[in-house]
Amino acid sequence: MRNFNTKIKGITRTTTPMGAQQKQAIHQPASEERSKKSNAKGLHGDDCTSSPDGEFTPLNLQQRGLQMFQEMKFSDCEFRLTDDESAITHFKAHRAVLIYASDVFRSMFLGQFPKEEFVTIKDIKPKIFYFLLRFAYTMDVAEEEICFEDLLELAVAANKYLMSNLQKVCIDIARKRLTPIKVFAAEFVADLLGENKLVEDCHKIIKSSAASALLSKCFLSISKERLLCLLDSDKLNISSEMSLVNACIRWANFNHAQNVDATLRSFLPKLRLLTLSPQEFSANIDSFSWLTDSEKVAVFVNITSRRDSKIEMPSEFCSNENKRNI
Repeated sequence: MRNFNTKIKGITRTTTPMGAQQKQAIHQPASEERSKKSNAKGLHGDDCTSSPDGEFTPLNLQQRGLQMFQEMKFSDCEFRLTDDESAITHFKAHRAVLIYASDVFRSMFLGQFPKEEFVTIKDIKPKIFYFLLRFAYTMDVAEEEICFEDLLELAVAANKYLMSNLQKVCIDIARKRLTPIKVFAAEFVADLLGENKLVEDCHKIIKSSAASALLSKCFLSISKERLLCLLDSDKLNISSEMSLVNACIRWANFNHAQNVDATLRSFLPKLRLLTLSPQEFSANIDSFSWLTDSEKVAVFVNITSRRDSKIEMPSEFCSNENKRNI
């Protein structure tokens, strides 16, 4: 029987002629082997990471999703968004990914939505939509890249697009990052979305760190109803009622600049001015320009006199003399 020398990729192999069935038995495994080598080559390309010692590690699903999101090869849909400066931002995506990430996207692509060249999104900022899309591909929020304000907006967007997993992740991160400076913004979103645990966390921080929270920029954006509710609190970690008086003055100037005095007077039934010391009231008398002279006298007399010599306070004033200190 003759021998044949066959070179395969630089390797010389000696074989002997054989029947058809024998050839099939040998060629099939060889085909599978070539397939495995081909797949391995693919893994060692775009689908693998290389370690310093030369070993290749296959990407996990999250890494594959991130690669797919970043490269957007074979994308089949495009979104168009407008930011606050009216600049248009485009995002490409894959319908198959999005319809499994959100029922809103499912209806958008499989339902009766008009089919257009671009899907126009008007209710989300471009940078928020970026994080929403990224999560659809990776199930990851990129916590190190997103600021607290954007995290709250992303939670609202997740709720709007019925992405409950994303909403949960956002709320969990927000609870870890919660500070007195951001607490009123977080409380508003938590209340809007019905996130009771975050609401409770916010109330604890407002109570324990009221002095800092009242000085925050976020405080100026709360509703009047929320401010009145805050003024009903019996326990707030403040050194003096002047912290609340000054907070109300800031809030009124920010929200009702044309009607500051009337706005401040609406808080009189809640502000415990009788808890101020004579020194505090005198030192801050300029802060009470929205009171009449007779009202200032009534407050001063009542905080300086013994109980049996106090005079009657105007009816709209708060008569509570208990401090709010924790």
